[in-house]
Order: sequence, then C-alpha cells, then structure tokens
Amino acid sequence: METSLLRCLRQAQAVCLAGLFCLAGFAQVQPAAPPVSDRLAAIPNLEARLNGLQKMLDASSDQHSISATTARFILEFIKEAKENPTAFDAKPSGTPRMTRDPGAPPETPSKKHADYIATRGATMDFAAQLQRAETVAAAVQAKRDPMAGVKGDALLAYRSDLDGMLMPYRVYVPSAYERTRKFPLVILLHGANSDENTLMTSGEVQRGAERNGYILAAVNGRGPFSGYRKDNGAEKDVFDVMALMQKYYNIDEDRIYLSGHSMGGMGTWKIGLEFRDRFAAIAPSAGTRDTAEQDAQLASGRKIPILLSCGGQDTTVPCAAHVTVYKKLKDAGYPAKIVEYPEDTHWTVFISAIPEMFAWFDRFPAK
Repeated sequence: METSLLRCLRQAQAVCLAGLFCLAGFAQVQPAAPPVSDRLAAIPNLEARLNGLQKMLDASSDQHSISATTARFILEFIKEAKENPTAFDAKPSGTPRMTRDPGAPPETPSKKHADYIATRGATMDFAAQLQRAETVAAAVQAKRDPMAGVKGDALLAYRSDLDGMLMPYRVYVPSAYERTRKFPLVILLHGANSDENTLMTSGEVQRGAERNGYILAAVNGRGPFSGYRKDNGAEKDVFDVMALMQKYYNIDEDRIYLSGHSMGGMGTWKIGLEFRDRFAAIAPSAGTRDTAEQDAQLASGRKIPILLSCGGQDTTVPCAAHVTVYKKLKDAGYPAKIVEYPEDTHWTVFISAIPEMFAWFDRFPAK
C-alpha cells in the first residue's frame, strides 16, 4: 500500500494547483519564479523584436485567423508585461487582479491581460513564446495558418466578439489525432486563483488525454475569480472556445465532455446542467455543494451522467456535501458515481481523479 510520504511525493507533481510541494511530510513553499522584469530583461533585443513583430502583424492582410490572433496575443501580453511588470508578478492567494476603470459598470470585462492571469503570476516563457510568435507571424505573412489544427500542447488565443479582447486558451491534441476521424473533446474549467494553464501544468491530464485519445481545451473564463457567470463574459468564453475547437478539429459532437476543479467544478455543475444537451457527461472535482438552485436544476431535463470527485483531506469543499448530492442524484435516476480520494486535499484531488475521469467519459460515448 502506498505510504503517506510516497503519496505526498507523488503529489509534488501537483504544484501547479497549490504552489506547494511535499518533502518529508511537510508542506513547503515552492521557490518563487524570478520577477517578470528580470525574465524580460534576459531577452536579447526585446524592444526591437517587439517592434518588428508588430510591424509584421500590422502589415499582414490576415488579422483574423487563429495564427494571427495567437501571435497578436503574445505580442500584446509581452508588451503589457514590459510596461507594467509588477502587475504580472505573483500575488497573495485570493487577491483580485481586476483594475478596471472605476467609472465602468461593475461587470465590465477588463481590457488588461494582467487581470486574466492566475494569482501565482504569469507563467509564460516569454523568450520561447516571443520566438514562437515571430515564427507564426512570418507564416501568416506568407498566407499560412500553422496554428489551425496544431497538435500537442499549445497556447492559442482568439479575439472575442464581446469586447474585442484577445482571450487565451490552452489545448492538447494527442499524437494519434487525424482529421479523417472524429475525436472526443474535454473542456476544462480552472478553479479560483487560476487560469487556463493551471490544470495542465503538471502534465498529468495531457498524459491521460494521450493515452485515451481525447482532445483537451482549457479555457481562461475571464480571469481567476469569474465564477463562469453570464454577466461577465465567462460563460461565453467557454462556448467560444468550444466553437473554435469544433471549427479547427474534427470533434465528435456526441462526445463533448465538461470537467473542472473547485470554482471550475462549480462551473461544471452550473454550465453542465443548464446546457446539458451540449455535453455527453460531466465530472466536477472538489466543487460540489448541496444547494436549492441545484436541486431545481436536477428536477427536470436529461439525466446527464455525473462523476463526483472529492479529497478526504479537503476542508474547503468537504466530501460530505458530495455524498449528499450523490444520494440525490441516484434517487433521481441519474447515472452517477462518487470517488473519494482519502489522502487528497482540495488542491491535489484533481490530479488523482484524472484516470477515473477518462474512464467515466469512456463509459458514455454518446449523449
């Protein structure tokens, strides 16, 4: 049987979720990344390269392809970080990033990229992404779209028709993908304090997707504390990314799944039940609460399959609420399963639940 220490060491791979690692049974703070200003200062000829990239993109007749918008996003992100690097550095957990105009309506989406990153700060490899943007921009000038149907692990971005903001999302496309056959898609919703990179930083969910033949798309959801609501554009971001995946990949419309952790687990409940005809099954992780609103949603509509995952050491969203909801699901005739991971905390349970998530989705290959 796996000891607590071995379990702890294995879960060190989940540092992306908590900013912590385990050593000899003690939680210790992961060394902070260098300040953004230092990371940018290490890039040779940064100012000249940003100017050159902007000229290339501005001169292109293509301003709308996924390659053009991805390169433009990287340009804007790095330029904003260069102008205000401390805004992109790590903040204390729970720190709101939104710095919108005080005169704007409360839910007006921000126009600053710094407001959409995780509280742990920008994780972008600025040098590597700048080089990537230069390569992509050159391809766009040559009237090619290399990001359309890209395989592997990639950061992409699109221009939202809500407000013109360039919104990032992260994809993983398995090596077995080919355009001639349909592939299942999992949409991933991150938790609070997080962004589109968080659930994919450890690499575990990508390895699961590679083994099981799934495409992944992790959304930004309009920032680390959006709650995936309608009024702030977060819900729209989920469906915009879904539409882009269906545009650029051969997605099986009967095998689109939704999963998320913590705030993203709650978003999975909210969006998955309201739009249950869009998903074959859902899998909320550490994000299940027993509410009257949820009871009302469960009382009618299609009995969508639901997998609940919880950590036995989770004091943020304890397993007790998951058990209560699971019993209600079974009483109401829903295909449902609950898995408790006794030694997992709120922050590590998503990683442990990945194999079961793919196994659950495999059980429901059609809506």
